[in-house]
Amino acid sequence: MKKVREGVWRFSDWLPAVEEECKQTLGEGDTPLLRLRNSNIWIKVDFINPTGSFKDRGMAFLISKIVEEDVDRVIIDSSGNAAVTTAAYCSWAGVGHIAVMPEYSHMEKKIQVLWHGSLVIVEVSGDGSEPFPVDVFLGFCEPVAQFLDVPVGYPEHVRSKRVHKVTSLL
Repeated sequence: MKKVREGVWRFSDWLPAVEEECKQTLGEGDTPLLRLRNSNIWIKVDFINPTGSFKDRGMAFLISKIVEEDVDRVIIDSSGNAAVTTAAYCSWAGVGHIAVMPEYSHMEKKIQVLWHGSLVIVEVSGDGSEPFPVDVFLGFCEPVAQFLDVPVGYPEHVRSKRVHKVTSLL
């Protein structure tokens, strides 16, 4: 069997173990590090990742673990990038995907999620000031993974994204 050494799996030696046949990649990572002209500031060009997000690296690992656990469907609450990235990697891995997205999410993000074959459930909460009570859906699910979402420049807004296995839905 050929060892997967593409994408995030180039760093397999430093990651928690994942069975070789469960490793998923869309070619994430390997993005250039560029030095800004006339400065000592370097920037990582993550928008050239498969879904245009730095979240691809973590999602490659997360969906690989989900495949390893033999999960066939997941649900995530997200307003955008995490939903798109999860949809892309779930589609690639053959895992069903449901994204619960707030009404105020950009239509382009919802379209990207749908393009990957996922179901989008739009929550209507008015002005977006109240978080969506995703726990309504989680009564049908069991937790399989959790990862941190740290908005760039806003470390005080660290949120925990939950990815759940759907056991039944309505």
